[in-house]
Amino acid sequence: MRDTLLEVTQVQMPSSLRRLFCTLLSLWNPTRVRELWDEFLPHLIEDHLRSNTEQGAINLLLQEISSTLGPDLMKKYKFPAITEDVGTSGTNDLVMEEKSIHIPPKDLSAIGRLNNDQRHAFDR
Repeated sequence: MRDTLLEVTQVQMPSSLRRLFCTLLSLWNPTRVRELWDEFLPHLIEDHLRSNTEQGAINLLLQEISSTLGPDLMKKYKFPAITEDVGTSGTNDLVMEEKSIHIPPKDLSAIGRLNNDQRHAFDR
């Protein structure tokens, strides 16, 4: 299980890592969840840190895990308690995921180098 999670950290997609983490917990019934939590926490919250404090990012992660696994598995695996409701104001998870994607400045500056046809397609 650890090797699978390590492999996903290489692609730097925290949202995918979170989904995989929850899927593995629900299907494999691992015994050392706290060790996995401690090891992978920085990767699991990486994108949430762009717009939250560390504790806020952890709370968001815990809310996501709780909504995926449910309260029984949260208790079984002894996840930390959520310290505050960071709420998502009803925002769709997919929208939040897209908004959290980091776009390198090089990619943003490429917009100015589009030809007319590309620019027309981009502006649509």
